[in-house]
Amino acid sequence: MAAAERGPVSGLTAHRLPPGADFLARCARQILDESTSRLPDLSGIFVVVPNLLLAPDLRAAIAVAAGRPLLLPKIVTLSGWVDPLLDPTQYDTPARRQLRLFAVLRDWRMLDGNSRWQIADALIALFDELAATRTALPASEQALAEKLSAGYGIAVAEPLSFEARLVHGLWLADSGGAPSLPAARSLALRRLAQSSSAPLYVIWEGDPAPEHLAFFEAYARRAPVELFVPDRRGPVGRADAVCDVLNAAWPPDPVEAPLVERAAALRRSGASSLAERLALVPAGSLEALARHTALQVRAWLAEGRSRIALIAADRVAARRARAVLERDQILVADETGWKLSTTRAAALVDAWHEVMAGDAYHRSLLDLLKSPFVVAGLDPAQRAAAIDGIERHLARRNIIAGLDPLVASLDAETGRPELSPARVLVRRVVAARDAFPRTAAEPARWIGRLLSVFDALDARAALANDAAGADVLELLLARAAELDGPAQRLGFAEWREWLDRQFEAATFRDSSIDSPIVMTHLAAARLRRFDAAIVIGADRMHLAAGEPAALLSHDAVRRELGLPGRELAVARLRDDLSLLIANSDRLCFVWQAMQADEECLPAVEVELLALAHRVAFDDDLHRPALSDCTPEAAASLAAQRRPAPRLAPSEVPQRVSASGYQSLVDCPYQFFTRHVLGLGEREEVSEALEKRDFGERVHGILARFHQRNPRISDGDPAQLLAALEAESRAAFAVEIERNALEQGWLERWLRRLPAYLVWQREREAAGWYFSRAEQHCATQFELADGTPLRLEGRIDRIDARDDGKLAVLDYKTQSAAALAARLKSAGEDVQLAVYTILQGDEVEQAAYVALDDDVKARQLDQPQSVAADQYQRLVDAFSGMRAGVPLLAHGAAGICRHCAARGLCRRDWFE
Repeated sequence: MAAAERGPVSGLTAHRLPPGADFLARCARQILDESTSRLPDLSGIFVVVPNLLLAPDLRAAIAVAAGRPLLLPKIVTLSGWVDPLLDPTQYDTPARRQLRLFAVLRDWRMLDGNSRWQIADALIALFDELAATRTALPASEQALAEKLSAGYGIAVAEPLSFEARLVHGLWLADSGGAPSLPAARSLALRRLAQSSSAPLYVIWEGDPAPEHLAFFEAYARRAPVELFVPDRRGPVGRADAVCDVLNAAWPPDPVEAPLVERAAALRRSGASSLAERLALVPAGSLEALARHTALQVRAWLAEGRSRIALIAADRVAARRARAVLERDQILVADETGWKLSTTRAAALVDAWHEVMAGDAYHRSLLDLLKSPFVVAGLDPAQRAAAIDGIERHLARRNIIAGLDPLVASLDAETGRPELSPARVLVRRVVAARDAFPRTAAEPARWIGRLLSVFDALDARAALANDAAGADVLELLLARAAELDGPAQRLGFAEWREWLDRQFEAATFRDSSIDSPIVMTHLAAARLRRFDAAIVIGADRMHLAAGEPAALLSHDAVRRELGLPGRELAVARLRDDLSLLIANSDRLCFVWQAMQADEECLPAVEVELLALAHRVAFDDDLHRPALSDCTPEAAASLAAQRRPAPRLAPSEVPQRVSASGYQSLVDCPYQFFTRHVLGLGEREEVSEALEKRDFGERVHGILARFHQRNPRISDGDPAQLLAALEAESRAAFAVEIERNALEQGWLERWLRRLPAYLVWQREREAAGWYFSRAEQHCATQFELADGTPLRLEGRIDRIDARDDGKLAVLDYKTQSAAALAARLKSAGEDVQLAVYTILQGDEVEQAAYVALDDDVKARQLDQPQSVAADQYQRLVDAFSGMRAGVPLLAHGAAGICRHCAARGLCRRDWFE
């Protein structure tokens, strides 16, 4: 054991021990040696640790060192020791302190509204750091401005004066209130030290901060204090070779010798390589990183290593690695947790706020209703039907926003009992809205309103039964109690930002999994013993020294103010990595080497370690990522064939529309996904008119106009033009009232009216007169095996001639040239042929009517002949499907470009 060092106070003894697997065992042995007279009852002494995660290992080490039954000492953290001694009425809780500073910042009108919360949090972090390091700001704003000027190396100017006034003014405001929680803890520690009598043992991860050292020294004036800290300093060539290599890469003290010389000295000393215990692994992708992690953990488990740590430097990559492990039936206990704001329970609150902020904007409303907590007590089938009914009704009626229009529209559908669950669900949302006025209020009152929303939505019980939901409720109730009474009133936007920041600062941990494999962060791994560990995300972005508070973060400014610079954070990172390596039998650093076609560099500390080890041992420790893709597996992937589904006769649709048949002609696999699997895209609310919406309105305008004016040849041209224009303006009125930009679509159509009426007169002069519009037609015929098939279609317009012949027309808001191109490839465009089949032998003419640039009709040549060919093709295709003919993906490039099933057929991958 290293020699003890006496501190400035006689009762304080510091023991600097080399880090390693036996660190806690040495501490335990020393505690027992100092407590011989108390054995076997050590319950009267305290052992302070930086993290309670160390407690189980420390208890085990003391029990092993004792070799007999004994009463263990009390193992505590400093905060856990003093917090029960605090009186919440005697200090500013973090939430009250934040609100108080926010209220002061309101007077700084040049600040952006929501940025005040961010500034308040940054100021609190700065003030707490000043208190922790026992540093005070200069006495005046001018003196602070001069310090800032010296730090930035520029003359005092208005921006510096503003920053100085802001920081200094808020510092005085913060100091003038009740003590903060850190200040209250310091006062409680001082009182605790003054009343001490039992010996105190402290196991710390490094040199204590000034405030902690002050407590230990004050305690030592009344009772003995033994302080144990890891120290990797020592002569080169000692037994613990790990620290020799680490010190060459990351010197614990400033040195003049460059890294190459330090590593060369290490080589001459005969130190041992770390190749057997340490690997640096660049992975080509996120998936490769996750797979390597899973395979490495499996390999360690196979070697009998059970205590394994996943150090989550990159949270996204760590989550993916955990998912891969759990897919392999390897559970991971997550100590780090994740932000409460990312849970489904917090998402419910955010969805509700979105509904209120956007007047029940349809997407926000659906997000809210689809939360698993809303009306969770309802039968799942009824709940799903209600949500589906609302979603379809919103799209059908194109209700973009507003609860009242939605309620009125649903109530108007009296003949549709299937919408009853939807009506009930929407009324619950209305009740929640009524319970949540958006007038300014204190946070406690806002919380009460939100709880009333949960009740109205029948969500509170479901939240209470969910782990994260229970945390959300607990946080809300705690803040309501904490802020009860006079407090700063917040508007809706301020309240929302405040609550978002509360959720962002809170952590949710899933405690339902108990596993020796833990996911944790680097600071929580200090002094803990692991059989193996893997640092996930050891790249320059994720494995880096922590940043100081956002305000006054410039290193030179911090030095001027007496605050530690970035070098302290770098030293802390290197010490943490050193402790992890020394306390782990096996360690792997892995990172995603490529992201978005750009190289991701390893962390600076990883590069330094690799370079030092390469100079000392001719090995940079880089290893390839593990992979389970064997040649056999690769061969099986290569042998995969294109999807070619075959249908059982019972799976073949017994009805098909014109668009369905067109899909079958375009690509059989597209038909399979849309009309067999039912994966067609759902109708959505149109927030702005699109080409399709424009076409639908034009269809409706012409249908109504011709029903009122079936023949226009004898009518007054001016009156007919006025009537058509009035019909057009009425059709676009609602959209224009909602969005003035939709006037462009109307103007585009109005320019076509004269040309359309001219074309209609020419058509009547040729003997063709309007007969019917929007005509739904159907016919039925037999397939080869005698099974009936129903063919359906809706024809835009049917004209008739006096001799009984018919013409089927389809309006297209496309150019005449584009329509001519569609009809040029015989048999590829089937719409007009299907309409001809549906109307029978009386059809003499089938045409598309172009309404885009100039009004022209593009006719299908020999419609009856083409219809006969398409009839036979349709029968053959469906008969083939019933016989098991595969539905292959062979659409043309233009079809695939806009196909929603493109990712299913994987045509791009195969080609």
